[in-house]
Amino acid sequence: METLVLLVILFLLFLIWAIAWPHVRLTRQAARLSALERRLAVAEQALTVALEAAAQPVAASQTADAAPAETPSQAATREATRTAEAEPAERTQERAATAADPVAEATAEAASDAASNAGAGPGDWRTHWPGGEGARESTPRPDFAARPDFAARPDFAARPDLAARPTVASGQSLEERLGAKWSVLVGGAALAIGALLLVRYTIEAGLLGPAARVVCGLLLGAGLIAAGERTRRGETPELGRVSIPATLTAAGAAAVFAAIYAAHALYGFIDPATAFLLLGATGVATMAAATLHGTMLAGLGLVDSFVTPILVDSRSPAPWPLVVYLLIVTAAAYGVASTRRWFALALATLAGATLWQTALALGGAFDFQIPALAHGLIQTALALAVFARPHAGAATGPRAALSAWLAPLAIAAATLLIVLVVEPGEAMTARVAGGVLLTALLAAGGASAAAAAPLSLAAGLFAVAIAALWPSALSDDGLPPWRFLLTPPVEPGAFTTFAILAGAVAALIPFARMRRGDIPALPCAIYGAAGAAAPILLMAVAYSRMTGLDVSGPFAMAAGALGLAFTLIAAVFRAEAETRFEARQGLGFAALGALAALAIGLSAALSGGSLTVAWGLSALAAAWLAVRLDVAALRWGVAAMGALVAGRLIHEPRVLHDLSPTPIFNWLLIGYGAPALAFAGAARLMRGREDVPLQVARGLAIALTGFLVFLQIRHAMNGGDIYARRHGLVEVGMQTFSATMFAIVLTQIGGARPPTVYRVATAIAGAAAAALAAVGLLIVDNPYLSREMLSRDGFVNELIPGYLLPAAGATALAIVARPFSELKARIAAGAALTLLFAFVTLETRAQFHERALDHALGVTQPESLTLSAVWLALGLAMLAYGVARRSKEARLGSAILVVLATAKVFLIDLAGLTGAWRAFSFIGLGLTLIGIGAVYQRILFPKQPEGEADERAGDGL
Repeated sequence: METLVLLVILFLLFLIWAIAWPHVRLTRQAARLSALERRLAVAEQALTVALEAAAQPVAASQTADAAPAETPSQAATREATRTAEAEPAERTQERAATAADPVAEATAEAASDAASNAGAGPGDWRTHWPGGEGARESTPRPDFAARPDFAARPDFAARPDLAARPTVASGQSLEERLGAKWSVLVGGAALAIGALLLVRYTIEAGLLGPAARVVCGLLLGAGLIAAGERTRRGETPELGRVSIPATLTAAGAAAVFAAIYAAHALYGFIDPATAFLLLGATGVATMAAATLHGTMLAGLGLVDSFVTPILVDSRSPAPWPLVVYLLIVTAAAYGVASTRRWFALALATLAGATLWQTALALGGAFDFQIPALAHGLIQTALALAVFARPHAGAATGPRAALSAWLAPLAIAAATLLIVLVVEPGEAMTARVAGGVLLTALLAAGGASAAAAAPLSLAAGLFAVAIAALWPSALSDDGLPPWRFLLTPPVEPGAFTTFAILAGAVAALIPFARMRRGDIPALPCAIYGAAGAAAPILLMAVAYSRMTGLDVSGPFAMAAGALGLAFTLIAAVFRAEAETRFEARQGLGFAALGALAALAIGLSAALSGGSLTVAWGLSALAAAWLAVRLDVAALRWGVAAMGALVAGRLIHEPRVLHDLSPTPIFNWLLIGYGAPALAFAGAARLMRGREDVPLQVARGLAIALTGFLVFLQIRHAMNGGDIYARRHGLVEVGMQTFSATMFAIVLTQIGGARPPTVYRVATAIAGAAAAALAAVGLLIVDNPYLSREMLSRDGFVNELIPGYLLPAAGATALAIVARPFSELKARIAAGAALTLLFAFVTLETRAQFHERALDHALGVTQPESLTLSAVWLALGLAMLAYGVARRSKEARLGSAILVVLATAKVFLIDLAGLTGAWRAFSFIGLGLTLIGIGAVYQRILFPKQPEGEADERAGDGL
């Protein structure tokens, strides 16, 4: 009960706004009409002058026995008579009457305009519906009084009746507002309060009996209504002011309503059924009277009608009479709103119907479920007729007419609640029928007008929601929400019937609308998406709930049948795809639906690595069809299949749970390699257009290849366990080398101006290689710091794949990247120098300490001297390479090594030498440095001839 009261309060607040807003608008419209009337007066003066000037030459040329010249009024009357044959009799008389008097004509036009804006005139009721075809646009008339050529003419003001015509004031003064507006409102409220006080006084004083009080209340109400009607007939309505007849009628209706309610609730004179009928009739009659008195009375009648079922207390509530009553009230309110073009009243009616439907769905007993379902379906149909149907045939899009789809969507959502709460058992047939009918209503409403196209998409989503939230045959206590989708549904036969019927309805109606053509681009895309997505999502939910995502032959066949249906639809659209935009869109979405059905069918037929490979090959086939048939939508199908493959491998990176320990030739090679080749082929086929699907295909081909290499190395280094927490020097070195090779290949493929995917992938591969080398090889897995021992003696050991191989890869990357990026080449060259230096240092140490390279063992004198010699030799070798390859980076690295070796010899090595060894060390070091200087002087920087040197000096080089 508290929920119902809260809903009623919210409805009343909304209704207050809906009723008050038109009065605010009327004040603004009064100012606009005043300005329009002034322009009409000027235009009439100019027209009169033009007619008199045209009549003067005719009068001068007439002979003495000719008829007297026509006056402008007679000419206008003759023109009206001439056009009478093409117009109805009433319109002819009106034009003839007004043409004789320009002032009357202008008044009639202004009154007609005012009546249309106020909702009082006939015509297309969509005028005040947002986005309606009949929406009025005010076009300002030219101000002839401001033109000098008219103002200077002496006959411009020859009509004193026009010059002296009064105009409406542009605004209302405080006195006018207090006297003509607020006094009426306060007076109406005072009448209602006075009636209540009078009833209270009679009760307290005991002057009248209960029956007399009820009769007096009815007589008071009838008198006020009669006074309002009499006042209306003798009053000329004026825009922007509160209607006195409407106020009197509203007070009378409130008095009648209160008297009937008192007769039921206070005195028990009438039973609940009679009170229900009388109160409802009062509300409907009040709304009918609103067609004469305005929106204020309509709002009062609407409130009375929707509140009546709450006020009448019955010990045995009957759902069907309540449903019939609410439908009659809603239909009557919609009829008044459409007849008078009162959009606010239509919205208020929709809000009341939605609140009642929500209350019936959430608070009704079992006996109320089927009547509430019928109520929601009929209310949805009424909302579609009122808000969506008027836009049929118009080119208005969903963005320009939000009410065309948002308003029906509100009542449809409330109806969805009752579909979801229908209990299994006897009412399951009603659940199936209600869900299918609701889907059909929304799909048909969306297809009825382009402005309501989102309703077609909502139809599919509602159907999917019903299937996904179908009651489970198992206890769902303690289950996480995502596990609910894997539980079997109760009554599988009813579930399957609903899924088939709802999917067919949600797909065929939008596709049929596209077949008719003449649809704007955005609604056409919405129709295509709705037609393709609804049956696919329903099939996916049904497969998940009925099989738990296990292999299922029947579902594989069902998915094949669905794919065949989409193929037939695509064939129908293909026949007209060359000439019609809608057919081309339909072909694309139908092809996407067929591809999605194929994906579901493969999921039901295959599992594990076979499914991953099948999805990858499906993407290749989709790319081929996209190019062959020139269907752009299938390119996005390739991207969607890529997302499925990526999701499958993220869920299970091993491809299979029981992955074989055999290196290289295992399911990793097939599960990653085959999709990588498939997406590489798809990218090759789609290379004619640089779009997102092409980048996705390229990115997946690169990523799958990279993960294939990475996981194969992990698999081989850890005995088939890719989740092993250990890693060694050889594994990190191989991973570094593979990342470097990736960067090399991507740099070569991308060229000077690589696509975005190649550029990003190259940066990722390079960063991964740098991180593995800096953190893994130089710190974490460095045998000098980690205390790990080598597996064998001699020069052939783990240091070669750990340091030498990555150094060679970095060197190759520096060579390949030099033509494209000097910065990348220098970074790669620096990494190569660092790794090569680490290799020769650790390899030299291994020859003195066998397998243990731990820093705690210290450095012997022979080892230190050997290191200096090796560093110096490496520097010389790098110098030779730099000279031969003209590599500045190699020469700089050589200089660093030579300086390092020299400093080490002077500061460390010579301190431990004596005698001839010290002398020979100095001699050898000196000869080496002189040789290096000779290379620089004679090869790198040879001496220039004097003339050329002077010329260079003169040029400042």
